[in-house]
Amino acid sequence: MIFKLIFLVFLSFAQSYNYTEETCEEDTYKVIQAHLKFKKTDLIVKPSKLDYIFFNQQYPYQEIILTDKNLGLINTKLDTKIIVTGWIEGFDVKWAVDMKNAYVQYTTYNIIIFSWDKYTYLPYDYSTTLSRDLGEHLADYIIHLTKTIGLDLDKTHLIGHSMGAHIAGFAGKSLIRKIAKRVGRISSLDAAGPGFNLNPPHLRLHKGDADFVDGIHTNAFVLGYRYDYSDADFYVDGGIFQPGCESVAEAFRKPATCASLYTLLFCSHRRSRLVWIESISNDKVIAVNNVSGDKVPIGEPCPKTAKGVYYLKT
Repeated sequence: MIFKLIFLVFLSFAQSYNYTEETCEEDTYKVIQAHLKFKKTDLIVKPSKLDYIFFNQQYPYQEIILTDKNLGLINTKLDTKIIVTGWIEGFDVKWAVDMKNAYVQYTTYNIIIFSWDKYTYLPYDYSTTLSRDLGEHLADYIIHLTKTIGLDLDKTHLIGHSMGAHIAGFAGKSLIRKIAKRVGRISSLDAAGPGFNLNPPHLRLHKGDADFVDGIHTNAFVLGYRYDYSDADFYVDGGIFQPGCESVAEAFRKPATCASLYTLLFCSHRRSRLVWIESISNDKVIAVNNVSGDKVPIGEPCPKTAKGVYYLKT
């Protein structure tokens, strides 16, 4: 038990959506308390505890929780981006806010952040199982949007980081099973490896979960998924450790602060998010296919014709 709690302390440093050096102790206490109070009944996902937060150019900063009364805010003629955050993250985690801000600044898309905050602090091993139910509920909501406002699945794009990538994958599988249709695209930002690496395709994100699946790898074999799983897989600087991220030896030469632990544990894993955010306004970041030599832009502007494994050196 003590080793599990120590592990949770490290993770709370890295991924708490309230993360700052000043709130580090408070966030760590929150994580430990959530795990000590955990009951298996917490594993029942209730739709009432899930929220869908809407943004667009007209409402770039107002957090609008979607209800049946305001679904008219969604312009079904435009693309809809659904952002799915990872474990121990909230809908307002900094990277998701930065991504939303980039989209509303440079595009006219509908932006929805899937908030599963009520379940995000559950033990990781339970969350890997819970991700399937979360994906089911996300799919149910997407189906609801198709029926009530005519959401165009071809223009619907799920973007998930870490465990959020697998939640997006489960949503895609559920849509295929329930209505025999696919969303246009699922993009994975360093899909989680632990708890998923050995899973067969039906228990993780896999190509076929959408019309087009693309994945960015930045921390494979560590926190990211270690194998190819997409129509187009992009390995940034080798896809394992990223330039500028400290080694264990370098980190241990510094005081053990929240910032140093964050850098050590998650620097490479989070790079996928930064690559994607940059790609929203920059289509000049080019990756090369390792077999054909074809060149395509990575991230948001990646064409659905991209196939195979691509490499990018930053």
